[in-house]
Amino acid sequence: MGIGRGYLLLVLSAVLAGPVGAQSADELLQRADQYYEEFTWDKAIELYGEFARKYPTDPRVAKADYRALNATFRLEKIENIETALTAFVEKHAGTTWAALGKRLLAEYLRRYRRWDNWERIGTLYAEALRDYRNAVGRRKFSPAELHTYVEMLFEAAEFYRDWGNPRARELAEEHLRSIIAYRLNDDATARAWLFLGDLFRQRDDAKAKAEEAWLMIVRELPRSDSADDALYRLAQLDLEAENYVRARARLMELRKRYPKSELEDDAERQIDEIEEPMLHLQVSETHLPGAKIPTRLVTRNIKGVQFTAWRVDLFDLIAGGAMPRELPSLAKQGRKVFTWRQPVEDRGDYKFSQPKLDSPMREPGVYVIEAVADGLPHLVRHALVNITSLVLVQQYAERKLVSYVASRASLQPVEQVELLLLRPNNGKYTTIAKGSTNADGLLTQIVPQRANDDDRRLMAIGRKGNEVVFQEDGLYTWWNQDAPRLETYLYTDRPVYRPQNTVHYRAILRRSQEGEFRNVPSVPVTVTINDPRGEEVRKETLTTDEFGTIAGELTLSAEPRLGVYHVALQTPDGQSGGGSFRVEEYRKPEFEVSIGRPLAEVRPGGAAAVPVTAKYYFGAPVAEAEVKYVVQRRPYWHFIWWPGPWDWFYAGWREPRHHWGGEQVVAEGTVKTDAQGQAVVEFPTADDNDYTYTIQAEVVDVTRRVVEASDSLTITRKAFFLTARANQGLYAPEDDVSLTIRAENADQQPVETPFTVMLWKMKWVPELVDPKTKEVTKAAHYEREAKVWTEERRLRTDPASGERVVTFKAPSDGYYELAVTAPDTFDPKAEITTEAGFWVASDAWKGVNYNHANLQLVTEKDLYQKGDTARLLVNSPNPDGALLLTIGADAILTTKVVRLIGNSQVIELPILDSYAPNVFINATLVDTKQVYFAQKELMVPPTDRLLNVKIESDREEFKPRTRGTFTITTTDQNGKPVPAQVSLGISDESVYAIQEEMVQPIGAFFYGRKRWNQIRTSVSFEGYGEYDSEAADRVTSERRATVPAAAPAPGAPL
Repeated sequence: MGIGRGYLLLVLSAVLAGPVGAQSADELLQRADQYYEEFTWDKAIELYGEFARKYPTDPRVAKADYRALNATFRLEKIENIETALTAFVEKHAGTTWAALGKRLLAEYLRRYRRWDNWERIGTLYAEALRDYRNAVGRRKFSPAELHTYVEMLFEAAEFYRDWGNPRARELAEEHLRSIIAYRLNDDATARAWLFLGDLFRQRDDAKAKAEEAWLMIVRELPRSDSADDALYRLAQLDLEAENYVRARARLMELRKRYPKSELEDDAERQIDEIEEPMLHLQVSETHLPGAKIPTRLVTRNIKGVQFTAWRVDLFDLIAGGAMPRELPSLAKQGRKVFTWRQPVEDRGDYKFSQPKLDSPMREPGVYVIEAVADGLPHLVRHALVNITSLVLVQQYAERKLVSYVASRASLQPVEQVELLLLRPNNGKYTTIAKGSTNADGLLTQIVPQRANDDDRRLMAIGRKGNEVVFQEDGLYTWWNQDAPRLETYLYTDRPVYRPQNTVHYRAILRRSQEGEFRNVPSVPVTVTINDPRGEEVRKETLTTDEFGTIAGELTLSAEPRLGVYHVALQTPDGQSGGGSFRVEEYRKPEFEVSIGRPLAEVRPGGAAAVPVTAKYYFGAPVAEAEVKYVVQRRPYWHFIWWPGPWDWFYAGWREPRHHWGGEQVVAEGTVKTDAQGQAVVEFPTADDNDYTYTIQAEVVDVTRRVVEASDSLTITRKAFFLTARANQGLYAPEDDVSLTIRAENADQQPVETPFTVMLWKMKWVPELVDPKTKEVTKAAHYEREAKVWTEERRLRTDPASGERVVTFKAPSDGYYELAVTAPDTFDPKAEITTEAGFWVASDAWKGVNYNHANLQLVTEKDLYQKGDTARLLVNSPNPDGALLLTIGADAILTTKVVRLIGNSQVIELPILDSYAPNVFINATLVDTKQVYFAQKELMVPPTDRLLNVKIESDREEFKPRTRGTFTITTTDQNGKPVPAQVSLGISDESVYAIQEEMVQPIGAFFYGRKRWNQIRTSVSFEGYGEYDSEAADRVTSERRATVPAAAPAPGAPL
């Protein structure tokens, strides 16, 4: 018996019943078929397996085997199904059953593993169809065979449609036309035409072909199962083409001809939608005083609309508890100020009409607009319009609310705005805080604690004179977290243990509140250790010592459960934390395996030779070892990371490189190591793209120990990659500018190369707008204006680091770009280039000739120390606005309004202790047409909270069973001694080859978790919709014609 046949019988005979009495082959197969056709899959599998075992030479065994496999698949028992199907296909090769086996294998892969098997599935379907036709031979299909073959064509066509590439769609169309040509029956033919129409509909250039295919069904095959679907699809085409008259006629025909169709309800609903009168009112909410108010109607099946506008005292109504979105109620409490009628075109073709009109209100105030369809008093729509120049910006975090009011007309803060802060309560708003803005347009309030989950939303409304500003959407409060939060750092002396080992653990407990950690001495802690199944292994209560720590141990049994154990800690107040360790029945690896760099330079299209080295931990080479290897490749895109001294601390700051699959095996085989423990893996490379080649090696030494390793090698069409970075993003004139140029290959190895640098001053080019269409024809951008250095400077990167620092004096104010060019050693005619930009700004610079498209924040660097003063460059799209700066993360720490003169301004920002470990600068600028936002994150490492730990041994090398002495010294960042509790664990280095450390560094755990920006912002001016742009331009021109107010001294600190 071969392996395949044996495995197949094992799968098919996995579940067998007891004796069922003597049965003939026909009777047994008949019973199995009955269960199969009733979808009683488990019984069918049982009887088919018995049939195959009792009558192995019966020619119907192939049918029994196939049906048993298919029933197994339908039960979703897919473990090992691929292996069993492969064995089945090999056993019955050349038969129709083998072809059906390939079809079933394709279906399995399509359902469960399609994303990395598209080509394989397509090949299986093609082979299944070919093999089935070949097995039938030259004779005609029997009716049953033709039915099966047609279903196979349908399945293949569905797969090719889903695959989506042009050739796959062509194959799908070919299969469907084959089905039509076979004329199995009307239902199959109509189904193929329907499917064919669906294929055509996916193409914008083939809608007419889709209509033709569906009309074929309606006209020629009206009694087929697909006729109602075809008629429905034709109606949908008409709806897309806005031919509502014909769409309605076809939907009515569907209901008449096919009253029992599953689509009848949808058809009725769509007919009602086509015939129903419709009125929709679209008005942007906030408008400038004196501006037109673009109002858009969307109507259907009505002749005209009657409008009424009421002016309402919204501030007083809200203060009295009214809900701002109950517009009919508000209108009744307002004063009618305008009425007008708008005729609407209605030709009886059910088409939509979208007239644009202007509402007559111009004076500041809040208005409710009511629109009523002619002759249909029940068809009423309302809209709220606020005519005001005021904009309310609110920022909230940790119960602190900062409200800022500015004018879209003057762009300056507005003082003495009376503000109410409200919460919903039993169907109306209740005032919870009130106040007035100061000279900077600011009001800071502490939001009262929430009482329940229904009052999380806040509303604010303000009033000054006859202008009102309000916001209701986007400002929510979270549950308060005033209670200190427990933080637990639990670690063990090593990450993985064997049975009968003793696990030593220690935990540090701290209370976290407002960014500070407080010690937790003399607190009882319940420690519960659970095994991988969640069953309790040990439970005890320990008390924290003067350092807020507990320590314990657990001796494992001789046969513990293997896997990850969890240690849960709980304090009397119910707060909890914990950690984990792993238990495995492992044997420490005796040797390590490394994969080296290529023995010679590799270019695309050439052969690569990569050494694999195996070495025992005690130093000797692993000679005569068997090395099994697999080499895979995937497309490569280069990404350069500039490392910093605090990367270890800010875990997650560096974005990982993502690989999205697409690997292909390019080589696999077996080689042996030489006397030096080295073997060479050779494989070909491709030259049509840049690729990363992953080498996976499994090394087996003479004692049959196995160690695996993997590494990657990237081969690119360019000799190396060039990048440049200004070591600061912002300089002052005459500062020493330094830029680092780096040359590295795709494996991040340094490259020595000559290069040329040129410094360019950049100019700002505004966007180009077509005066007729108002569309942007060219985006705003920077472009080179003048070369600062008239002569090129020739330099060379360092061979050890691949880097070279270029230094020079900062030129005058402006934006600059350093252009770097190096020769490509792979191609003498080619060059490798890169650029790096930086700003130069004096404290007095106003950004002349830089009319920025957006608000931009530029700092000298991304990382500062406590006590530093950062220079912040603000680039504004408007030369005469006011900037709201809010600095914080999980709380608002600093708020300041800066009045701008010019498009750029430098601000000095002291780095406070509370900014550690990171902080966000949030900038908001109110402009006439929109509100601009910008954000900049700064890293501020808590150096004063981290200890330096130094370990010294009395000797460098120990022999087994000898004693040694270790001296541990703890100091602060200034080198001064600090008393501390320390833990010392000693373990074999090879343990970490089995399990890496399961806890992060202690400093990163407590202080390195970057805070996310929890400052939530809401704005009363939505900044989108339809507005009177001419009025906004007029306001801007009038403002700029006046003399700007004086600004504070340049570079003044916050």
